[in-house]
Amino acid sequence: MADAVAAGHGAVALVRGLDAAEVDAICEEAQKNDCVSVSAYHSPKSVMIGGNRKAVDRASELCKSKGAKALQRDGFPANTLLMKPAAEEFAKAVEQLELKAPKVTLVCNATGAVPPDVDAIRQNLIASLYMPIRWPQYMKTFADQGVRRVLVLGEGSTLAHTAKQNGDFTTVVVKDVASRDQAAK
Repeated sequence: MADAVAAGHGAVALVRGLDAAEVDAICEEAQKNDCVSVSAYHSPKSVMIGGNRKAVDRASELCKSKGAKALQRDGFPANTLLMKPAAEEFAKAVEQLELKAPKVTLVCNATGAVPPDVDAIRQNLIASLYMPIRWPQYMKTFADQGVRRVLVLGEGSTLAHTAKQNGDFTTVVVKDVASRDQAAK
């Protein structure tokens, strides 16, 4: 995956204050000969964009001109079409895996849905490299399944906040042994 974007040529930006559809349209307008797209839908008015630095710069400026906040930083543009070549390589490995039906409910990042079968899991694994994460749909699917408590593994203040933005969830961040033991209670 690291070969997909040369060091220093990728960027990401958190955009707050515009509807996702507006940001999608802005990204399309800003592309020109570069790539920029939504990489994660966090909530109705908060999305992450990523792509080539120049296109992310253009998209960020367009978002700001429409009244949004666009917090840009260097970053690896995962979950964008820049990862499509890496996904094609990854697909070769995934096709060789013997997958079995999961014993627990699985929700896929790229669709926010429960895959109906093992082939759909395989396709979602591949798509997860270049398709945006769909947090609102993801969290709605969890809620529809009866989930009310979300465990976030690692330094997860962003993920915990995103979970709370998308439903009535209790979030617990597990970042070390002590917090793991507390979460188990």
